[in-house]
Amino acid sequence: MLSGEPGIGKSRLVRALQERLADDAVLSFYSSANYQESPLYPVITHLERAAGFRRDDSPEQRCAKFEALVQPSIGDEAIMLIADLLSVSADRYSSPNFNHQRRKDRLLEAVVAQLTALAGERPVLVGFEDAHWMDPTSRDLLDLLVDRARNLPVLLLVTYRPDFSPP
Repeated sequence: MLSGEPGIGKSRLVRALQERLADDAVLSFYSSANYQESPLYPVITHLERAAGFRRDDSPEQRCAKFEALVQPSIGDEAIMLIADLLSVSADRYSSPNFNHQRRKDRLLEAVVAQLTALAGERPVLVGFEDAHWMDPTSRDLLDLLVDRARNLPVLLLVTYRPDFSPP
């Protein structure tokens, strides 16, 4: 947990740590004041960046990039839920028919499964920056990760302003 006033250098410290851990997996989730009402905005933008999605990608290119990113060991349901989150080819990945709460719960579990599979291969730094701007669903994910990271080779780093109540 790294707390401080705006401009004090929290992000600079995180970037320095990320550079030192360049051989390990680094997952960066950035919250934004503009997207506080957009569920899982930090997760979506991270996954799109990690996959290398571009605006001009065809559906086939997005699908290929997605398949290179996702860990097959997380299971078909988890893959389908993450594909749906990223709007990857609905023809190839049909999303399970769950009610809203069950879909959310299973999607959070799928994201954690992806992280767990990655942590099974090498240590992982998971950074949540500007958690004070985090949407409620991303906050639920962070709470779940805090609980699960205890048993994984994961360093979870959360930056926030002093008015935020961390998990």
